[in-house]
Amino acid sequence: MKIWKKNYQEIILFLCGNYGFLCFWESLSGIECRESLVCLWMILLVCSLWYFYDKKRIVQAAGALMAGILIAGLAGGSMLIKQAGHMQRAFTGMGGIAKQDVTFLFMLVMTLVVVLLFFIEFIWEKHGIACLITLAMLILGPMFGIVSSYRAVFFLALYQLSFIMLKFKKVTGIMTVIAFAAVFLLVSFNQEGLYHSAYQAEHFVYNTIKYITGTADDAVADGHINRGNDYKTGTVQMIIETYELPTEPLYLCGFSGDRYVGGEWSRADDNKLLEQASKALGLRQRINTVSTMYGGMYYTLNSFLSGDGILNSRSVNIKHVSGRYRNYFEPYGGQWLSGTAYSIYYSYTGYDYRYYEQSDMKIDWNRVNTAFENQAKWYGNLQDAYMEEVGRECLDVPRQRLPKLTELCESYPLEDFYDITAFITAALESRAVYTQTPGNAPLNKDIVEYFLFESGKGYCQHFASAATLMYRLYGVPARYASGYMVAPSDFKLEKGVYKAYATDESAHAWVEVFIKDYGWVPIEVTPNTSGNIQPVYPGIDLSEWEQSLNKYRLDLDINLPAQADEEVQEIQDNLWDWNDINLEEYEVLIAILLTIVVYTIILIPFFVNTRRLKRLGKLNVMGCCEHFARLMRILYYAGFPANYDGSEEDFAKRLLEEFPDITIELSEIERMVCIVEKAAYGRPETLSIMEDAFVKELCRELSEHICNRLKGYRRLKVKYGK
Repeated sequence: MKIWKKNYQEIILFLCGNYGFLCFWESLSGIECRESLVCLWMILLVCSLWYFYDKKRIVQAAGALMAGILIAGLAGGSMLIKQAGHMQRAFTGMGGIAKQDVTFLFMLVMTLVVVLLFFIEFIWEKHGIACLITLAMLILGPMFGIVSSYRAVFFLALYQLSFIMLKFKKVTGIMTVIAFAAVFLLVSFNQEGLYHSAYQAEHFVYNTIKYITGTADDAVADGHINRGNDYKTGTVQMIIETYELPTEPLYLCGFSGDRYVGGEWSRADDNKLLEQASKALGLRQRINTVSTMYGGMYYTLNSFLSGDGILNSRSVNIKHVSGRYRNYFEPYGGQWLSGTAYSIYYSYTGYDYRYYEQSDMKIDWNRVNTAFENQAKWYGNLQDAYMEEVGRECLDVPRQRLPKLTELCESYPLEDFYDITAFITAALESRAVYTQTPGNAPLNKDIVEYFLFESGKGYCQHFASAATLMYRLYGVPARYASGYMVAPSDFKLEKGVYKAYATDESAHAWVEVFIKDYGWVPIEVTPNTSGNIQPVYPGIDLSEWEQSLNKYRLDLDINLPAQADEEVQEIQDNLWDWNDINLEEYEVLIAILLTIVVYTIILIPFFVNTRRLKRLGKLNVMGCCEHFARLMRILYYAGFPANYDGSEEDFAKRLLEEFPDITIELSEIERMVCIVEKAAYGRPETLSIMEDAFVKELCRELSEHICNRLKGYRRLKVKYGK
């Protein structure tokens, strides 16, 4: 098998590449396979393909393999469907934490991979396609939660680098290898810097697109949970005016989310809840009246049952800078104000609400005015009916997609609202930090699970989604809310009016919980600048809540060391002690160094032999004089007298004396010398093809004989160096 002997190294490296593909797919969460069985099958498969390739029957062999795959798939149909279903769930993030064996599926898949790569590399000789497939796989892998193992990267890189050196030209191959190594080291040692630069570029592109499309000033709110970074343009989107400076953060809700599916919250349908509440009250035919009552119910109740009258309420005017009113942003505890002026000058004047701050909400059912008694009764019945519907509709949690979050809440069974809020706060503080650039989450993983249990980094959307689901797991009706949060410090007095210019940096997400006599109220669950979460809601007892919070902080082991301990630790860290070296901190560096060493050990013999084969190949186009000069260099290295250059009369005789075990006749050596002299000093055009071939063959034979006489290092040096 002449071709096999020439390219056996390519087959070994080709197998390494296929093993790298196997290791890559094994990195997918939730699956496992019997690797030894799959590897044995790949070795047999590659050897069979190579055998039929040498026999010029590769197409028939590939066809037979495809037919075999079809038959195996039909024979093991139920097993294949089961394993393929689990693989699909693993890709879509539904595999859960339990692993399942998919060896049968992997054997079929790797058969297709081996056949495809074999045709690409050895039949079509298009290594660039294989390189693009490998790069695309490694780049897109993290999008599906596949974190490539060291084994996968090592064997894929070994396969790519070696075939690059084989298939590309010398200079191109060397430059490609150098560039690959430089990028590898740069990424390994300066990941944060590269990510920061990439985020800056992405931020610039995002801002540019927003400005070009004219949507930078558009005020929007929806239930989409971003899986990437949160970039801001700083563009003013709303102007908020009020005659009285707010004393509490003003939450303007533009979206309330009901059901959570795949990183999306569907918009809550209050009309549906009110329709069901109307049915329970026997008022199904008066749904419009019920909706109108509910729209400003808590503003109205507080106005008549607080005992303080309407004077404590506040007015707020909201203008959208873009002039587009796709969403309306409503303050909690408020009531929409309508009138002719708003329909005529709507796009210019915006819209108005009157509302109560939470500290001014004091509904007291014992202080019902006689004139308002019947209305209060209707409002009370409506609230009770609505709360029942909320308790049924706002507790939905996709537990199958959230196994870790479900397990976390079930491990801390709680009932008291203080304890629940404190535990949620402590869990969020201990497991995640706030950042607007957390990177991209894998597409096949639930964004909340990934944020809370893997990444540990996110912003308001992620904190609010996690908290909403945790409240629901504890049986507390809750909804995801998004809109704008404007702090009192954002308002500035301008011509007798307090104005706040809300940019996209004011866009925010939070949890809203239904509390009796307050309705839906916002609860802040995003950390502040100091990293702490400070939820505030009506009726909260801060001292009791702090006690619960500290208890769960202790349980979750998130206590920070005291400042004095930090200073002592810093002094101790400055003292050099080999016993104190933490090898885990240098895990990446050690892995890189070991990889370089192993690559060197494996690739150097391969590249040296490849260099030798290429140089031997060049001898075929050299003349007989070059062959003879090469023979003389080998003779000198083997100990032949340096004062001989081959033109001496006794050269042939001296050569046989120095190397008596040479079986070549004296006359043949003398004839070789005469032909070389004729080619060098005579008329080269008179040199026949037979004479040229005779000198080349005799030089090769003599060189091989002399090389075989050398021992150890000297022999290797002649064979691979000279």
